[in-house]
Amino acid sequence: MIRSLRSRHRRTFVLLAVVLPIGLAMAFSSRVSVPASPSVPQADRLVARPIDAPVRDAVVTSARAQLRLRIWSPGTDGTRVLELTPRRDLELPDVLVYWSATDSNEGLPAKSLLLGSLAGTEARLFSLPKEARGGRLFLYSLAHQELVASLELEP
Repeated sequence: MIRSLRSRHRRTFVLLAVVLPIGLAMAFSSRVSVPASPSVPQADRLVARPIDAPVRDAVVTSARAQLRLRIWSPGTDGTRVLELTPRRDLELPDVLVYWSATDSNEGLPAKSLLLGSLAGTEARLFSLPKEARGGRLFLYSLAHQELVASLELEP
């Protein structure tokens, strides 16, 4: 009985040694990439020149976050670049930055647009949509499922 189990285990491990790498290769090749939002151009292509003065440069404070907010209008097509720099670490996991034209007191609005993530204390560039001539920025912690801050964008 032991000899038959040993030979069965040997055949099983040989089969797994062949099938598992093929299965992993098929799984990696079939992954779908996450599409970027088509309405918002990528911010790294719209970086303003250092000599340009920002349209807005302010320190914005809310209950749980203090950020330096700078906005540039580098493009002639109406696109604007937003730079957020946290003054201190937000100490929250998975903070996402959303923009919405509407104001909401209950939480994140249903028709808000995801701009990207924010972490640490490094400056982060985001592209604002062309219709973003005001509205609000929302910082949302995905892990805690809570609204961290709501910041007003002046037109």
